[in-house]
Amino acid sequence: MNYHLSPLPGGGQPPVRALINGKCIRCGLCLEICPAQAIRVGGKIFSAGTECIGCAACVEICPSGAAVLIPRDEPDKSKSIVDDRSREK
Repeated sequence: MNYHLSPLPGGGQPPVRALINGKCIRCGLCLEICPAQAIRVGGKIFSAGTECIGCAACVEICPSGAAVLIPRDEPDKSKSIVDDRSREK
């Protein structure tokens, strides 16, 4: 399959982006299929960067349902939980 979104008028970003949640089993399939190479690995955490084009390739291939699309302007709640834990130490 060829996952690609046409460029938006004016060069803007799509209204959705991928989020890799706590169901992630770290299989790496999303890393392999992402056409924008937006999936990053930080320790044991996989995350989709701002390069995400919202194509949903990761969502379709994820065996655990960890990859989901969310509105681009929605904060990454999993990141804020990690940030909160680091402040407690």
